[in-house]
Amino acid sequence: MDHPILAHGLNYFADNYAQARNKFRQACKFTSAQHRLHAFKLPSDNPLLTELAMDVCIMNPDASQTLVLSSGLHGVEGFLGSAIQCAFLECARKSPSIRFVLLHGLNPFGFEHLRRGNEDNVDLNRNFLLPDEEFQGAPATYQKLNPLLNPPSPPRALDWFRSRAILAIAKHGMQPIKQAVAGGQYEYPKGLFFGGRTPASTQLVLRQEMADWLRGSDMIIHLDFHTGLGKRGACSLLTDYPLDRQQRNLLSRKFGRWRFSEGGRDNLAYSTSGSFGRWCVKMNFALRYFYLCAEFGTYGPLHVLDGLRRENQAYWFGSSSQHMQAARKLKDLFCPVATAWRKRCLKEGFGLIETAVEALQEGDIHKIMSP
Repeated sequence: MDHPILAHGLNYFADNYAQARNKFRQACKFTSAQHRLHAFKLPSDNPLLTELAMDVCIMNPDASQTLVLSSGLHGVEGFLGSAIQCAFLECARKSPSIRFVLLHGLNPFGFEHLRRGNEDNVDLNRNFLLPDEEFQGAPATYQKLNPLLNPPSPPRALDWFRSRAILAIAKHGMQPIKQAVAGGQYEYPKGLFFGGRTPASTQLVLRQEMADWLRGSDMIIHLDFHTGLGKRGACSLLTDYPLDRQQRNLLSRKFGRWRFSEGGRDNLAYSTSGSFGRWCVKMNFALRYFYLCAEFGTYGPLHVLDGLRRENQAYWFGSSSQHMQAARKLKDLFCPVATAWRKRCLKEGFGLIETAVEALQEGDIHKIMSP
């Protein structure tokens, strides 16, 4: 029998950012739990951000066990995470012993304009550098591949990108290419996976407000929803910070039904500089803070990279109609319209939240210190 949320599952998916935001805010207002709802305008001079905001819903704010659910760090990837958050707000039982902190639309510009980067083309999951790290540098292989990844021209109907990418993979290997291309770079501001030159507006808001949202938490589990990486329709859990054996075994045991990947140690993912999860852990918001990036697979890596490349070309060098076309295709790459994919991912996401709630309510996880 289908999970109860699937009866109206497709209704949780929005067509655009404004609709997603409205669905989220309405779901927050009608939840039965004690809650606070905030909207945060991002500090920027960009006029395109005037009507955009990051929304935060906090339920049971005095509870010491906390579950953080975040969506939209990568803008266009936010549609599934938003749907999961709305389904949770409407359908889940909110235990009064757990504080729920929902961060919606962390990158509202990218969400609105169907971009992975923010208003400054910054990949926010490469922007959260620690105080002793510098916004500079790019992998040598990225520099060699820059003309292929970021051509300074509008997208063409036929440019042989995939063929040339396959040749590069044959020369360097898939995992080294994946690491060099997607791990983060700070030298090409119009390029893919650009981590910025300074802390982005989203980081500034989180740095100022997050400690208050999480104050008094003894234990935090953070699920950050993303799409694009991994087997189509499957959920994988990624960590971007080192774990000791006890932490690794515990997380694997609690979340064992999902594929678990630690810091690029296997062929699924890659290590990143300036990642959000590592920053959250290092900020010491709680004695125990466990961040999991929940990735839901869509299409193959070259297919996704090709879509990112074409959208980026159209944004910088194409016409408005070219960018609109490329952006719509990018949205489908990160949130396929297929009913089966949407229902499966919604069910998996909801199950992941239920598992996290159970983990917070059980005693053994509280014996493990934060990474």
